[in-house]
Amino acid sequence: MSLVKIDLYGGKYTALHDEGHGGVTVLRYGEAWRNETGDGFILAMIQEIISLREELEIARETGNEREALAYERGLIGGTK
Repeated sequence: MSLVKIDLYGGKYTALHDEGHGGVTVLRYGEAWRNETGDGFILAMIQEIISLREELEIARETGNEREALAYERGLIGGTK
């Protein structure tokens, strides 16, 4: 069981995704705000964010700074 934490808007929102059970909880300013378990749209967005962050990390690790910068600026990726 793996818990994925995604901070957004400087920590205002935090999405917690339990990959083992598929649960999704959203925190607002660190407090429980919404339970989004079962919402396929929210889950798809979380999975896309995870995928894009993994691609960005690979670009950084392989020294492809130009590609990494393009990901950060939203110029490539995210249109699968």
